[in-house]
Amino acid sequence: MTDRHAPVIWKPQPRQRAFMARSEPEALYGGAAGGGKSDALVVEALRQAHIPHYRGLILRKTFPQANIVAVDYDPGASEVNQLNRIKLMLSTAKKNLRAEEMSAIGQSPV
Repeated sequence: MTDRHAPVIWKPQPRQRAFMARSEPEALYGGAAGGGKSDALVVEALRQAHIPHYRGLILRKTFPQANIVAVDYDPGASEVNQLNRIKLMLSTAKKNLRAEEMSAIGQSPV
């Protein structure tokens, strides 16, 4: 992932930046709904995915709202393959969120 001209698809908020800059190997990250905790945890897991045998676990009290993704680094996978996995994860999460929002207002997802 060396393309300097690739579009930025995510920028951390100040608390997310502080969380990701910590030196400790473990952290608890809590707060009110909508504070960006899940995003920070997923991005942090992706930042560590290059480490052989890395495993991440994200726990949520409200399971139905969780987009759970297994981040399993494959050293034999190409950069394109890894990027495609991430893009698929993001598009699936957006599709699921859209369906959930439509369902909440009583409309059938398309």
